Amino acid sequence: MNFTAPALLLAFLGLGVQAQTVYKCGNNYSQTMCAYDAPKVDARPALSHGYSSSGTTNSSDKELERIKRQIAALPPIIPPSPEIIEANKTRCRAGILARLRDPESARIQTFFRLEKPLPRYEILKGWFPGIVYTVDVNAKNGFGGYTGSKSWTCSFDLKEQELLSVEAP
Repeated sequence: MNFTAPALLLAFLGLGVQAQTVYKCGNNYSQTMCAYDAPKVDARPALSHGYSSSGTTNSSDKELERIKRQIAALPPIIPPSPEIIEANKTRCRAGILARLRDPESARIQTFFRLEKPLPRYEILKGWFPGIVYTVDVNAKNGFGGYTGSKSWTCSFDLKEQELLSVEAP
């Protein structure tokens, strides 16, 4: 009997998932270092959403469901004063500009505050309920050309006292 095909299949399925080092080079990613100070990014093969390699539900998904239930149980949130909203826009704008390659070129087109909290994710904090501001920004890339309007998000705590995350598109 020929056992090579089943043996190769079993050997392939038994391989572990390994991370690969990738470097972020501007808006691109590369396996080779493009600059001495290029940030490293750990790239791992994606698993189907909500499941680990063993087929069980991820604890992160359980946490997300818990946050969704917490948001659904919240009483209606009273919007903050216009002064607080303006202060949050200023903090959000500063957070976005700090992440741009050419902050002086940024053209902030629209600011919009979502009325209902949303589940947000931040690497150090995990899942949390947050008040979200969306911002459309058109800024120059590394070649000096405008890239077109992109939507950024800023997440604040439910009392809108602390900026928790700023996310690029």
